[in-house]
Amino acid sequence: MNPNEHIAKKSLGQNFLIDKNIILKIIKYIDPKMDETIVEIGPGLGALTNYLAESVNNLLLIEYDTELAKLLKNKYLESENVSVIEGDILKVDWEQFLPIDKMIGNLPYNISSQIIIKMFQYRERIKSSLITIQKEFAERLVAKPRSKKYGILSVYSKLYCDAKLLYKIPNQVFRPIPKVESAVVELKFHKKLKYKIDNLDFFHKIIRTAFNQRRKQLKNSLGVFYKEEYKDKFDWKLRAEAIDLDGYYELYKLFS
Repeated sequence: MNPNEHIAKKSLGQNFLIDKNIILKIIKYIDPKMDETIVEIGPGLGALTNYLAESVNNLLLIEYDTELAKLLKNKYLESENVSVIEGDILKVDWEQFLPIDKMIGNLPYNISSQIIIKMFQYRERIKSSLITIQKEFAERLVAKPRSKKYGILSVYSKLYCDAKLLYKIPNQVFRPIPKVESAVVELKFHKKLKYKIDNLDFFHKIIRTAFNQRRKQLKNSLGVFYKEEYKDKFDWKLRAEAIDLDGYYELYKLFS
C-alpha cells in the first residue's frame, strides 16, 4: 500500500509512518518471535505489519478505517497467521483476542490515554506493549515526582507497569506531517501489583482528586477525605506532584 493512494483522515488522527529506518528500528525493539501473539492497533498502511506478518504465527490487526481494513483483509487473505478486525480499539471486545504477548501500534494522539488505561485494565493478560505516541504525552507517562510533567497518568503508569521512553521521533517521518513530535515507549505490565489494593476505583479517585487542584496543599486538595485525626499521619503541606506511588498508597490506607 502506498501512502499516496490513501488520504489520511484528520478525524481519525491518521499520520502514517513512512521512514524505513525508523520502521526497522521499531521492529527491532518489538523483537517479534515466531511463537508470539501480537496485536497491532491501527496498522494503517501496514508499515510495521509487512515485517510482523513474516515474523509471528499469530498477528491480529485492529483497524478503524473501513477503507484501510478492507485493503488489509485483501492483502492478507491468503495469510493464515494474519487476521483483521474492523473496529474501534476502545469499543471492540478485547476478550476475543486475549491473552497476548505484545500490543503495538502508532496510537492516535487524541485517544492515547484511553487506550493505555484500557491496557492497564487488562494488564494481567498482556505481557508488554510498544507504542508510538505524542512526545509530550510519553514524557508524562514516564515522569517522576516533583516535575511539571508528573501527573495522574504518571502515577497510574508506575502502579501498573514499568514504562520506558526508548527514543523520540521527528515529525518529518510521518505523512501527513503532524505538528508535534512523537516518541516510542515500552510498557512492561505488572501481573501482580506491588501493593494490596482492594478498591482500585477509590485509589484512582484519591490520585485524581489530588491532581485536580495540583497547586494546592494536600490538606486542601484532598479536603473531601481529610479529617483532623489524620493531622500527624502525613505531611499535608505537600502538593500532588510531590507524592510518589508509595505516598499515594499511604494516603489510600489512611482514607480506607
